[in-house]
Amino acid sequence: MKNHLASAIAAAVGLVLSAGAPAQTMSHADYKTRYEAIAAQSKAGQAACRSFAGNIRDICLAKAKGSEAVAQAELKAAYEPGGKSRYDVSITRAQADYRIAREKCDDKSGNAKDVCIEEAWTAQVSADADARSQLRASSTSAPLQPDPKAVEVRDRESEKSRAAAFAATKARCDTYAGDAKARCLKSARQR
Repeated sequence: MKNHLASAIAAAVGLVLSAGAPAQTMSHADYKTRYEAIAAQSKAGQAACRSFAGNIRDICLAKAKGSEAVAQAELKAAYEPGGKSRYDVSITRAQADYRIAREKCDDKSGNAKDVCIEEAWTAQVSADADARSQLRASSTSAPLQPDPKAVEVRDRESEKSRAAAFAATKARCDTYAGDAKARCLKSARQR
């Protein structure tokens, strides 16, 4: 009886102590195998893009490279879980989306292209701000009390997002002339 009780206590202590240690979800060999599979898939995707010409080819290549970068970041996050890894995935995804959007903007010209680029930039800035805010929020130890630094970072990131959104709206206003343009800019400033 004493032997079973001692075994049960030892098992319970082992479970408690192992719960605090970070669990590695995959072995290094699995990580390496998956990394090589991602690289091979990306190489095949880029090879498929060679059949296209012009900007369609550029968009296809941006998608293939972006998918590779995001898949690698997600793999690393699975291998080394944590807030920083999730942040890296978010940033990598935002950068890939931005590159694809920029390539799509090359099909346009004049003000339409400028607006497209500003909107792509706005999306990039907003995604970066969200990722930084989430990283900062996940690193605070007391979630019930707002961290002044986290609030400051969130406010600063919100300001960057608003400035980027205003730049995109301002570019859209450039399509108008005279009073219509003035009303558009006034409305954008009020928002």
